[in-house]
Amino acid sequence: MTQSYLIGAALAVALIAPAAQAATTVLDFDTLRSSSRTSVTYVQGPYSEDGFTLRAASCQRSLGVANMGCFLGVAPYHSVDKVGGALATQYVSTDVTLTQDSGAAFLFQSIDFSEFLDNGIYQPFSTAVNFTFTFADGTTGTDSRIFSTDGAYLPTTFAFDLAPVTAVRWKPVTGSGVQFDNVVLADAAAVPEPASWALMIGGFGMVGGAMRRRSGRRVLATA
Repeated sequence: MTQSYLIGAALAVALIAPAAQAATTVLDFDTLRSSSRTSVTYVQGPYSEDGFTLRAASCQRSLGVANMGCFLGVAPYHSVDKVGGALATQYVSTDVTLTQDSGAAFLFQSIDFSEFLDNGIYQPFSTAVNFTFTFADGTTGTDSRIFSTDGAYLPTTFAFDLAPVTAVRWKPVTGSGVQFDNVVLADAAAVPEPASWALMIGGFGMVGGAMRRRSGRRVLATA
């Protein structure tokens, strides 16, 4: 009975962390897709989706009203997403910050980038995108990624898998001319801490040890 209990407990410890990582949030901007092939969708103020908010450092001012145009839902004919939507900043600023509405930390897994507004010429395009991460303990980190395209708005996925972060900021070096899509996020609590990994490894060790002891007793009993 004790041995069975230990094996069950060890398996539970070993399986908790992987199971918790299953839940993810994908900001796909599909609701911004225009019914017209050539029309963009203007976003007034910050853009929010599924508990996360994107803010541009500055927004286009129209008719004396600030924040009239902060983002654009990309027109379908030059969207990186052929069936859904994609987002681009207005021409005033391409400096974007992502946060969770609850203020909680999260896992920043990946994001897709592509060119924007090349008038259908599909000439080669390349730019660096500079990222700044604010972590839950108040520290910050930076990274720079480069993507190049030579075709009809092809996506490049940048994978990070960083946690726990409370804010992610990105800014393409080229300024305008960049769209993004499929921002993949998860709850930071789903990412095992080092201690959790130690427990998980220890759990597998307990299972192996118990099985070896049980096997040894069977051999002695039949000798």
